[in-house]
Amino acid sequence: MIFTKVHALFERLCGNAVLPVVVILLTVCLFIASSYLAYKNSLDETVQYLKIDVGNKTKAIASSIEEYFRGKKEFVQLLADFLLVQEYLDRVRQDTITTDPRFGDLCSLLETVSGPDKDISIAWLASLRDEYSLSYDDISYEKDGWSTRGRPWFPGTMAAEGIYFSDPYWDFETGDVCVSLVKKIYRPPSESSPSLPLEIVGVAGLDLFFPPIRKTMDEFVIEDVCYPILISDDGSVLYHPNKEFVFQHKLKDLDPVLGQFAQEIRDSPLGATHLIALGERRTPVYFGYVPVKGTSWFVAIVWDKRDAEKTLLVFERTLVRSLLLNLLLFLIPIGFFGFVIANRSRRFLNMKRLYDIVMNQMQTGIAVVDPGADSFLLTNPAYERFLDIPRGGAGSFSTCQSRLGIIDIDGMYHTSSTHYSLVDFTMETPEIQLSLKGDLCVFTHIFTEFRDYVGRKLFLSVLTDVTELKKMQGKLRLARDAAESASRAKSSFLANMSHEIRTPMNGIIGLTDLLANSDLGDHQRQYVELVRSSAASLLTIINDILDHSKIEAGKLLIESYVFDLHRLLCELTFSFSHSAEQKSLEFRTTTAADVPQFVRGDANRLRQVLWNFLGNAVKFTENGGVELRTTVLDDPNKRNWIRFEVIDTGIGISEDQLKRLFTPFEQADGSTTRRFGGTGLGLSIAKKLLELMGGNVDCESQVDSGSRFWCDLPLPEASETRPYCEQTASTRESRPLHILVVDDVKVNRIVLASMLQQWGHVTESVENGKQAVERLKKHRYDLVFMDCQMPEMDGYECTKIIRDPQTGILDHDVPVIAVTAHAMMGDKERCLDSGMNDYISKPIDQGELNSKLAQWTPQ
Repeated sequence: MIFTKVHALFERLCGNAVLPVVVILLTVCLFIASSYLAYKNSLDETVQYLKIDVGNKTKAIASSIEEYFRGKKEFVQLLADFLLVQEYLDRVRQDTITTDPRFGDLCSLLETVSGPDKDISIAWLASLRDEYSLSYDDISYEKDGWSTRGRPWFPGTMAAEGIYFSDPYWDFETGDVCVSLVKKIYRPPSESSPSLPLEIVGVAGLDLFFPPIRKTMDEFVIEDVCYPILISDDGSVLYHPNKEFVFQHKLKDLDPVLGQFAQEIRDSPLGATHLIALGERRTPVYFGYVPVKGTSWFVAIVWDKRDAEKTLLVFERTLVRSLLLNLLLFLIPIGFFGFVIANRSRRFLNMKRLYDIVMNQMQTGIAVVDPGADSFLLTNPAYERFLDIPRGGAGSFSTCQSRLGIIDIDGMYHTSSTHYSLVDFTMETPEIQLSLKGDLCVFTHIFTEFRDYVGRKLFLSVLTDVTELKKMQGKLRLARDAAESASRAKSSFLANMSHEIRTPMNGIIGLTDLLANSDLGDHQRQYVELVRSSAASLLTIINDILDHSKIEAGKLLIESYVFDLHRLLCELTFSFSHSAEQKSLEFRTTTAADVPQFVRGDANRLRQVLWNFLGNAVKFTENGGVELRTTVLDDPNKRNWIRFEVIDTGIGISEDQLKRLFTPFEQADGSTTRRFGGTGLGLSIAKKLLELMGGNVDCESQVDSGSRFWCDLPLPEASETRPYCEQTASTRESRPLHILVVDDVKVNRIVLASMLQQWGHVTESVENGKQAVERLKKHRYDLVFMDCQMPEMDGYECTKIIRDPQTGILDHDVPVIAVTAHAMMGDKERCLDSGMNDYISKPIDQGELNSKLAQWTPQ
């Protein structure tokens, strides 16, 4: 009855729009004003608190540094008061040093004072005669021109009454900032003349380096938002997270605003904290500083205001949300309370229906447990099905407790004074097994303690059936193991096939080269050239397959070094001019004038790409010609990019065939494969190589009109004028050498020995590493060519024995060059790690062999 009258009165008042609007606006204004005052007061208190926090951090760093130096000063005082030290320096002054065994203990004393880490502190003694000093390791500086009076701390030490704390200085021997604690040492008092004035006989000191101080200050660095700075009295920066500023800049160099505080820092005995703006963007930061007692240094901290006031930002958001919520409540007319309650009731019923649908259809079991009453307050059908309990959760929870892996539920209680819903404890059981319709299933169980709105402690139990997931994980593990096993088998197969194919290929190509250099008739030389060409084609196929496998495995590395681009283009021109001439084709090379001569990149991989393009152009062109064109890209977004184009007048490629041209094992069509041969890997490998080098490739072509392949590649111009690959040793005249050839294959020994002998060298051959060790114990050799895979003793073990100084090898430094059919990734590194000097892969190229001989010929 009363509510009805109030509601009717409110409706009558709302008929006049002025009164309710004025009342609401006044209320809102009062609320906003009070909220702003409260926010302003909280903001001021938070800023003051943050300033105190900055000061506390700064004082903590300063206290750590003070404690560090206090302990070191006690060590110096102990050293100066030691009578044996005084007597020793007095003997040095009188030039009466004897072999007194007591003085031998001084080095041990200095080492004790120095501490365990000599990169942190070094104790020493020095006389005033400028000709002798003693450190913990008995090092004398008299031969190095070391002068006591010339040290930077000498004037201050002589003027100081106690221990002198020197100004920081740069120690060139350690490459670090250093300070010295120095104490004058007086001649021991004489019993016969106690009244004589004390005479200074030397000084004792401790050189302190900065790693401990730097470590202490590094602990306070929080990326770029909070970092400490150590400053001397003249404003020099002794510590900064950016090491480029240390001892090279003053405080004003870091930021002009900081430079304005330099005088204030020197004059302030207690320190202070300011809110200032730094950098070009004028970023607000807290800047606090305090002096380091016992020194002339100051510790400062720069803390980004936004990072420091994260808690304040959270408070602001909370306050704004609260303001909006209360504002909304003030704006709701009281007359609509009944409507709101009814509307919320309808929404609650709708949510309850949705909740029931979700809980009933959910495949995860959920239950709420009251441990005090040993009962279920709520269960869904899935939970009841998993634990086989009555519908509605009737029954005792204790009967299911052990099956869920819960032993002591009382021990899980946590005391708390709050009465709000709060998660206090969560226990997760990774796997439990429950019987479900006769089948054993796997579940995960999460048991979480919380409180309801009256503060009653309850538990939320969540059961998830992961049986199918476990089965799938098992299948995935088996599939992964199978894939890894297949990958290992593939890598092993490729490595073995590479070795087994390259070994006989070395004999074929090597013997062919040797035969070509002998006296042959025209027909015989033609046959030899055909054999050499066939072997080279087979080697190209092998290399293509290996490169494709390396790219697939992501193990092909791209190098970067300076090389002569013009020379590379000339070599390609020379190589393909002959094959083009044999087919009566015109071969032309065009290089723009602005193409730099020396660039940085991977010359071998670039040569491989262009070789493939030119080889295809010559192969698929019957009439006309082939052109290699090199230009610099005229694109401001691609500086230092060079375009290589190969243009031919060959058979061309159709549009459909262009779409799959760069796919592995693909060619234009089957007839092309039968007519011209090839594996279909060349263009695929070229594309992958260009992508690894940061470039790209494309092609345009018309059938019977020719093709144009081009690739764009970043090749920065190099400032050096000498290619990385150029070896001065290659021009050295090679004298006859005594060479040992180690290989288990007779053909390989014959080929390599014959190549070396035709150049005038003397060779000896053995079959394995064991025989090589015996030869090296009896004879000296200028060079050893070592195979890696051999019976009885392989090349790796043999090389380790050669390098071992405990063995009877006559020359442990003899150059050892690996000559192996192992050409997979990592094989060269394994050879070098075992102690070999260089590496040649089979089949042996005579030019590369001659270059290695020149490089490793002893001078």
